[in-house]
Amino acid sequence: ALGVAELTIALMLAAIRQILLVDSGIKSGKWPRKLGREIRGRTVGIVGYGAIGREVARLVEALGARPIVYDVVSSFVETASNVRTVDLETLIAEAEIITLHCPASADGSPLLRSAQFKPMRHGVVLVNTARASLVDEAALLEALGSGQVASYAVDVYPEEPPSDLRLAGDPRVIATSHIGGFTEESVERATTIAVANLLDSLGGQRL
Repeated sequence: ALGVAELTIALMLAAIRQILLVDSGIKSGKWPRKLGREIRGRTVGIVGYGAIGREVARLVEALGARPIVYDVVSSFVETASNVRTVDLETLIAEAEIITLHCPASADGSPLLRSAQFKPMRHGVVLVNTARASLVDEAALLEALGSGQVASYAVDVYPEEPPSDLRLAGDPRVIATSHIGGFTEESVERATTIAVANLLDSLGGQRL
């Protein structure tokens, strides 16, 4: 959860400061100066409030942004934190940055379709470190083309590695190779938990 949450914050900052576009411009011999935005004071919509969503909310708040949360189990949000809980429609309408941390729907249908992109604030940043199926890619490409979505930062794909690069190869997309939990610390924590669970199942003692 910590590794994914930190990557989420890194993707948000890379998107609003247009770091990748500036980096590629300099490497091609140019001197691009893209007008960026600061995260302080921004409204960040967090979809899903499990372990990752809670950590993202904590980090976002520490950076001076305002987290708002939508979760299917709204009572869980209310008891777990004092963050503002809203419905999905309100989150979509108010958030300047939207980040996804929820499971896929049971039938695999997208959470964000054309109908959800249209009422978003113009120039919204969308981050997805959860599930590729949460976003309708055709609708997202249309929203990127119109400027409704300024940037899409993604760590998950329908196929890994993606063979179709229409979305991942778009210059307004920041694409990472499913590295959310791929940190030294996260791997060590996961290994320790796996060994402890194995010992428990065998009737042994925890490390």
